[in-house]
Amino acid sequence: MGYQQLQAIAQALCLLHDGNQENRYLRHLAQRVEWVLARNRTLAEDLQAAHQGLLQIANCLRYPPKSNGSDPCLTSQQVAAEMEAHLHGFHPTGKHQRVQISLYSALQKRWKLYAQELLYVLLQHSRITPG
Repeated sequence: MGYQQLQAIAQALCLLHDGNQENRYLRHLAQRVEWVLARNRTLAEDLQAAHQGLLQIANCLRYPPKSNGSDPCLTSQQVAAEMEAHLHGFHPTGKHQRVQISLYSALQKRWKLYAQELLYVLLQHSRITPG
């Protein structure tokens, strides 16, 4: 969100100083803001993609639980299959995806260690049926 706010500031600065060529301060400020945006663009994109991945994980785990309960026909095996499919489909690579790589590594590790406990908790707090 901070990056998006900075983009909005850059746009506003461009509008302000375009009409007044004598305002050196705003031109200089606009240049600095554009420099910061350019320098952090890749990281912001990586963070945004990791956030989307985290939202998909939450959806797989049905979090937060709906007040009226979830699908009564949903089974813990279906939830586990969705998580496994997500893990197999989420493979960030490259030096510009450090946040996504960290999320993926942590997710894989936690899922291997705690999948059964997570599924048990889901069973206790929703209408998901075992097996």
